[in-house]
Amino acid sequence: MMRRHITLAASVFSIICLSVAIFLGGCGGGGGGSAVTSSGTGTVAVFVADGPADGYDHIWIHVTEVSLIPAEGTGRSPVVMFRSQSGKGYKIDLLDYREEDFLLTVKRRVPAGRYEKVRLKVKKIESDPPCDEEWIKLPSGKIDLNPRGTFEVKPGETLLIRLDIDANKSINLHPAGQSGKCIFRPVVFVDIEPVKWRLRCPRILKGEIDRLIDEDSDGPIEGFMLALAGGRGTLEVHLLEDVVIFDDDGLPATSSDLAIGQTVWVRGRLNAKGCFQASLVVIGEVLLVKGTVEDTVDDSDGVFPLQPDPGHEFVDGTIDVKVEEETLVLIDCDEQVGPEAIQKGMRALVVGKYSIQGQ
Repeated sequence: MMRRHITLAASVFSIICLSVAIFLGGCGGGGGGSAVTSSGTGTVAVFVADGPADGYDHIWIHVTEVSLIPAEGTGRSPVVMFRSQSGKGYKIDLLDYREEDFLLTVKRRVPAGRYEKVRLKVKKIESDPPCDEEWIKLPSGKIDLNPRGTFEVKPGETLLIRLDIDANKSINLHPAGQSGKCIFRPVVFVDIEPVKWRLRCPRILKGEIDRLIDEDSDGPIEGFMLALAGGRGTLEVHLLEDVVIFDDDGLPATSSDLAIGQTVWVRGRLNAKGCFQASLVVIGEVLLVKGTVEDTVDDSDGVFPLQPDPGHEFVDGTIDVKVEEETLVLIDCDEQVGPEAIQKGMRALVVGKYSIQGQ
């Protein structure tokens, strides 16, 4: 008999109260001046989120461009935050981010000053099950999002823009007039605020190491530049003093094992200067599985059963999740608890290395 195990290299993390998710478990960028001025530059991070959507397993949005529109009278041109590498756009499954936000891009050196709109360009919308036999009609591929008043990019600071797309209200679930298509009329809530590092839950990002950072050239490295997938920009990653690193096999490693060209997963927070403070780095590919805990952790082998959500193609039925000695169990954003906190019925996101063990 073959049993499927997800072997964790690091942590358990809760995204919302009463939910548990299991994860693998000094920056540059200028000063933190706060004077109201149009000189200098700041950093802007754009996140995308969605709530539950009735009747859908997936809703894909193909984003081709995101830009900031300066306030009227400033005489400045729009600032392109993100532009897809192909005309097809960058494909995001909104329903993957019902319990967390997706970092679309981070852009440094954004001209300081006041802005009035966020412009989102979308190539197409798809869904599963499909809204009709072909595609969802977009009345316009350009969506201008108007926050409540203008917003300001300040020199040396990082601004977080969160685009919360309400799929339930945006997609008409019936054919549109004589076109025979469903219509996407975007309902998007825009939240804009300065980044407060200590007030934000840690996030997990995936990318490729583009450059190592060794500020004093004596090793070990202090961090690296992370190239986000799909040409979404680069992010400066700083390794915290107590950072935990795992290699491609899920074994403990050090910063000397990090190299240019490696795919890595990093967990941490953005700070006020737009640098990602990493508490965890995992080299190589990992699996992310969302689901529901079926039972508590078995004391004899450290395993608990997880029922994956629909859409995980590599599994069929319940899988066993093995909690290793190094696994961190976190709840309420970042509070460390023991494996006994994992209880039946909790929502879970598991990130780990996958193995098949015969018994």
